[in-house]
Amino acid sequence: MSKTTLKDIANHVGVSITTVSRVLNGQAEQHRIKKQTEEAILTAAKELGFSPYKSIFKPPMARSKTIGLIIPDISHFFLSHLARTIRLEIHQADYSVLIVDSREDTETEKESIDLLLRQNVDGLIILPVGKEWKHIQDVYNRGVPLVVVDRIMPELNCPSVGIDNYSGAREAMDYLVARGHTTIACIQRLPDSWINDERLRAYRDALNSKNIQIDESLIIGDTFGQKNGYLEGKLLLSRPKKPTAIFALSHVLTLGLLQVFREEKLHIPEDVSLISFDDLPFSEYFELKVTTVKQPVTEMGLMAVNLLLDQINSPGRSDPVHIKLRTTFIRRESVKNLPQNSPAGVGTPT
Repeated sequence: MSKTTLKDIANHVGVSITTVSRVLNGQAEQHRIKKQTEEAILTAAKELGFSPYKSIFKPPMARSKTIGLIIPDISHFFLSHLARTIRLEIHQADYSVLIVDSREDTETEKESIDLLLRQNVDGLIILPVGKEWKHIQDVYNRGVPLVVVDRIMPELNCPSVGIDNYSGAREAMDYLVARGHTTIACIQRLPDSWINDERLRAYRDALNSKNIQIDESLIIGDTFGQKNGYLEGKLLLSRPKKPTAIFALSHVLTLGLLQVFREEKLHIPEDVSLISFDDLPFSEYFELKVTTVKQPVTEMGLMAVNLLLDQINSPGRSDPVHIKLRTTFIRRESVKNLPQNSPAGVGTPT
């Protein structure tokens, strides 16, 4: 079979060879090519088996020695720690880093990718918002060296480094249930994002496995910030039937909860138990030691850089590597051991 050419794709779609070339090189938006035309060209290229889906290899003299890093919230302790790890490791390889904050917005994320590609970066490390994936897959399919970190969907077929969110959350929930807690609130992150859904699935499965009825009104929250943890904490404590334990799906939510407990003069774990997914920043200085699902942040950053440099330095593309790291469950002092069949509520006696 003869090799598919740009002309073959152009004839198939009914556009010029120049238009095909611009789309396959990631310049569709720059040249104001219609979205439907771009999608038609990419679809035709896949169907016809066009070869640019192999890696776009730059010889050393043609490289910019610059990497693009997209972070959804640079003020987030976990994400900023991850970004710092990536930046330091990239510098060790004699590369510079352009960092863009997508502000937890998918459209900003798409614009950030286009911006960085126009800056001729040699590759991208993306920590996605986590609600849409096609634009990331399209960039990788065009041959751009790319690694996705943290918020990863199984259907995304490009190199990735993340954690086992389900098992980490499940271990935390099983720990609460084993200590007699049945009325457990879950303060979530961004609903319908992959990480949130995996942690929430673990919450549900842990309760179902012990035939504990799930109270949907105890699954609350709609965003990442500390304010969300604070507001949802206030609402929880205003309920007639209060939870005996709270599982916060990120450390920023936990910080908001701690502010509520201080204002309400509640004590952990005497009045309410608490587990945080993500360790708290500077937790070693806290008087209260919160039980935590800790993520291997440094390892994630180092592996992401190694995967990206492998792509940049290799003239061919092999099957994408998907790395899933285990979390560490750290038992501290924030979970109370309740007698079985004890009544629910803040302040339940031991």
